[in-house]
Amino acid sequence: MAQDLVRDGAVTIMGDGRCDSPGYCAKYCSYTVMEEKTALILDMKLVQVTETGTSLSMEKEGLQRCLTELDDNGIEIECLATDRHRGIAAMMKKDYKDIKRRVDLLSSSARDPRSPGKYRICTTYAVHDVSASCKFPCS
Repeated sequence: MAQDLVRDGAVTIMGDGRCDSPGYCAKYCSYTVMEEKTALILDMKLVQVTETGTSLSMEKEGLQRCLTELDDNGIEIECLATDRHRGIAAMMKKDYKDIKRRVDLLSSSARDPRSPGKYRICTTYAVHDVSASCKFPCS
């Protein structure tokens, strides 16, 4: 099924990491990448803190391994939707400039500076329609 994605051209993927415990004391992080239209899980990587040095960098390492695997399999990525992880944002700007990166809806709320305690929500796209976010970036 993943080979069908190669024939169909560039794909939109969504990725997220999950650690075994909250905060800065996690030992493991699993990172999963899913294709948006088919909801097919394309790859999943497990990263241990001893491989990266800090629990903060495990999510970024998991995504990097997934992107390398997808590239090795010939899957071209047009757009990636992730959470607001700063390490991932920096990595995408530096190493993957040709892939559009968008922040998912649940991560795109931000404090409204005009109203303390209130949140401004990006409503350009819904979580289930990530491909729309690649065409119309959230401002």
